[in-house]
Amino acid sequence: MKRILIVDDDPMVAFAVSTMLEEYELAAETAHSREDAEAMLANEFFPVILADLRLRSEEEGFLLLDSIRRLSPRSQVASMTGYATPDIEKRLHELGARLVLHKPVGNDVLLAVMREMLAEVERAGEATSDEDLEQVYESTLATLRSI
Repeated sequence: MKRILIVDDDPMVAFAVSTMLEEYELAAETAHSREDAEAMLANEFFPVILADLRLRSEEEGFLLLDSIRRLSPRSQVASMTGYATPDIEKRLHELGARLVLHKPVGNDVLLAVMREMLAEVERAGEATSDEDLEQVYESTLATLRSI
């Protein structure tokens, strides 16, 4: 099942967002710290991650994006913040956030963004066809046999 990871240090916000998404049949999991999110990402692929910038601090949000890039490079990431400046937005994009959402975010906007990001991940997955995998197998077969 494809799930969305919501990372917010405010449990009420994370719960509200996950509940709203699940009402529209989008499965969601929540994490309340960078460490919790990293542990979840180490064990499971989340195609879409919605992460608040300010966890315990703004720097924690930046560190989380760096971890996501390392642990789950195929995930699509949207960052949320109520304190965006052009410099912060630039840094978020540099660290891999596809979108920066400005709080407060309406449910309709959030739902549309999550669906579009999930669709992008699906399209990227379809781009890797069985034929591509067959070519990789054929090109590495001799090496595999020699090992």
